[in-house]
Amino acid sequence: MAGEIGQRIRRSRQREGLSQTALAEKVGVSQGAIAAWEGGRTVPTEENKRKLKVILGWSRVRAPSKPSEEETDEVSSFGVWLREQRVQNGLSVPELAKRASVSAPAIYNIESGKIQNPQPATRDRIAAALETAVPEQVVAETVESQEVAGLGPLTDFQPHDKKDWPTCAGVYVLYDISQRPIYVGKGEKISTRLKVHEEKFWFKSPVVEYASYIEVSNKELRHQLEQSLIRFLKSNAVINKKSTDDFGSD
Repeated sequence: MAGEIGQRIRRSRQREGLSQTALAEKVGVSQGAIAAWEGGRTVPTEENKRKLKVILGWSRVRAPSKPSEEETDEVSSFGVWLREQRVQNGLSVPELAKRASVSAPAIYNIESGKIQNPQPATRDRIAAALETAVPEQVVAETVESQEVAGLGPLTDFQPHDKKDWPTCAGVYVLYDISQRPIYVGKGEKISTRLKVHEEKFWFKSPVVEYASYIEVSNKELRHQLEQSLIRFLKSNAVINKKSTDDFGSD
């Protein structure tokens, strides 16, 4: 039991980019105590366990573990900058998430590369919580890497965080936990369409885990793009295999 707790503390601490000393300062114990916990020689008290849950983001559903090199997605310039700044400030992901009013999964996904280009509002909230500005070059590289010629950048958002729902017109794709596209949709206001999905039995994790959109103000072009994506995906779009809206009703 002590060994399992110790391994979990070590994995979580390393995932958050915290040294034993940094974690000790946050919990209010000595570095030696952290080392003893991780080595399985002692176990934290119930009070210290509660502190660890808050600092390291422990819950019944465990936070994503640090991916192996084979599993790691290409991380965007913003993702690299974010992790560097977070570690430099001695913050765990849950601590930064609370400060920024951004979900912890969103930050984990940005740092791991599963979210390549977060919405500007998300970037701004994170930067404000870190009390620094995102370098213009970092933003430019991040957006440019997701640019679709003639349309604009593909932007990621958290489908289960209403604050992150896009309010613009466009075409969006919902992905499952393995990042397989399962739904393609369009809307004059994407957040309105997502509100409808929210009431469906399938609009839950892990069936819907990630989402991306591209802003398209022209109604006819929205319809054409949605139709093209659905037909390209064929049976891979497991929820909708044809346009769910008539041309005139998005």
